[in-house]
This record gives sequence, structure tokens and C-alpha cells, in this order.
Amino acid sequence: MTVAFAGLLGLGVASHVSARAGQCFAVTVLLCGPLSVWVWAASGNLLPWALLQGGGLVLLLVLACLRPLPGALAVRWGLVVAIYAVAKGLEQYDAAVFAATGEFISGHSLKHGVAAFAAWPVLSALRTLGQNANQR
Repeated sequence: MTVAFAGLLGLGVASHVSARAGQCFAVTVLLCGPLSVWVWAASGNLLPWALLQGGGLVLLLVLACLRPLPGALAVRWGLVVAIYAVAKGLEQYDAAVFAATGEFISGHSLKHGVAAFAAWPVLSALRTLGQNANQR
């Protein structure tokens, strides 16, 4: 999940700031993600993980309100955040989802499947970019 999250945030920063900033941001998230989980496991302190995840979502919300750089990939960041919010809701109501499905599948398990759909807006933007390139 950290690798996907780092790539998503790096792409967002690259699309709105610069390619170099996006690369630096992605590498930083790749390093800080496992470190924040280690802090959580070692001390029980969830704050670093919550700041990384929450800060990433806030960043995506800000990017959703901004125009990308000329020629950059135009991802619908608001849709990415909406999909992520549904995934987090499933995680939050893990036991209730498990009970509602007759103990067939948990909310946590469904969260991962739904979170994978956050790639859809990125893939859609890539498809549009490819179609535009073919029309030139």
C-alpha cells in the first residue's frame, strides 16, 4: 500500500509542481511509510502514520482544486479521494461489514479491493493521454 500511495502522491506533485519534486516526494513517502509503521509497532504511537496518510489525503484534495501543469497528466484527484474515503469507511466499520455479509468478508478485506479502484482515475487519464497522442 505504501508503494502505491507513494506513487500516487509523487504523480500528483509531479503533475502540479515539477517532475523532480514528484520524484523527491515519492521517495520521501516510500521511506517514511515503513518508518511510520515501525514507530507504531515499536511504541504504539499511530501519529506518524496518521500524519502521513492524512497529510497525503489533504494534499490530494488540494491538487483536486488546482490545474495541472501544461502537458501534465490530468488525473481526477477528487475521484481518487472519494474512492479512498469509501475504502476507509469499510475499514472503519470492519466488524459491521463482517456481520452484514454473514461473516463472509470483513470491511478490512473489502477496503483493499475498493482502494485498488483508486488507480482507475489514473488509468483513465493515461488512456486519454494516449488517445490524444494518437490523434496528433
